[in-house]
Amino acid sequence: VLWDFWWVAHLWLAWALWTRSRLAWAGAVAVAVIETAIVVIKFVMYLPNPDTTFWRLMWFTNKVYVLAFFASMAVLLFTPGVKNRLRFDKSAPQVEPQQDAKSRSES
Repeated sequence: VLWDFWWVAHLWLAWALWTRSRLAWAGAVAVAVIETAIVVIKFVMYLPNPDTTFWRLMWFTNKVYVLAFFASMAVLLFTPGVKNRLRFDKSAPQVEPQQDAKSRSES
């Protein structure tokens, strides 16, 4: 078992996103980019001479999912408008989500 402290970064990021901290977007980008880079480095080291035992294949499968998740998260974070949605300025007026035409006609 390898112990690490990624859980601390993930808990902080969850708190920052939940409270809409000013640092939420930057923290999410940092975690996504760093996690993606770490997995890519591990793949570069693993793939030239792969160990195909059961547990190493389970590790590899997990890393594929981790890479897919954090790469998708990085793409999502750079989608236009996401950065502004993660910001929370208590003095600024809050923008309500837009309703579709059917919902507006019913109200």
